[in-house]
Order: sequence, then structure tokens, then C-alpha cells
Amino acid sequence: MDLIQDSLKFVGDFEAQAHGHPKGVLVKMQCYQGNYQGELKPDSEIEEIVWLKYKDIESNEKILQLLLRLKSTNKIIIIASHIIESLTRICDRINLLEGGVIKTTYEKSDFSILENELKDKVKLKIDEALDGLI
Repeated sequence: MDLIQDSLKFVGDFEAQAHGHPKGVLVKMQCYQGNYQGELKPDSEIEEIVWLKYKDIESNEKILQLLLRLKSTNKIIIIASHIIESLTRICDRINLLEGGVIKTTYEKSDFSILENELKDKVKLKIDEALDGLI
């Protein structure tokens, strides 16, 4: 996997209790977002990469509950999904991709803007599909 250098943007500084270390030992990170080429593979602190598919509401809810529990332990979770309702429940930030490139980043306070923009796009597609049929 190769990072596309000119796509990298600073996200923020984060710190949390270091797992498996005495209380007060912190992990400090500077986080960036960006695009990449190639295949993602587990390495260093990343133990596993899992691609989850949406099959039914029950399994989706189980996954969300698991992710919320992990989030409460200060784990960093990266999710790729097209199911906006799930993302707005768990995410602190959403990157909207178009053509594999980050188009816009939405903070939690702006999730309603994202939802409205997506609803408007869907409505436009439906209107275009129905145009001439009705």
C-alpha cells in the first residue's frame, strides 16, 4: 500500500491510555487522512482488517453495538460503508469519497448537512428516472 502524498491532511493530535501499560502511560498520535493505492494489510499495531457486508438489520445492529463498545475503550475504528444511518451513530467524523478520493470531511455537528445532501442526490436520481414515465 502506498500513500498518495499530496492527498494527506492533518486531522489532529490524540492521546489515550496505553493498552497493557501502567495507568498514566499514554500513547500520543498525530493523525492524518489521505488516499492510497494498493492493498491494505495488517501491520504493526493493526492486528486485523475486516470488510463487513450489510446482510440484515440484526447483524448490522450487532456490529454497531460491538463497534460502540470498542469506541468506548478509546480504540480507533476506521469504517467504510454506504449505510449513512450506521455511520452517523458511531462516527465522530465522516469522509465522503467520490471516485476513491476524499471529497468532503464532515464533523459530527455537520452530519445532518451530509444526510440532507445525500437525500437530495437520491431524490434527484429518482426524479430523473421517473421523468418521462409519469
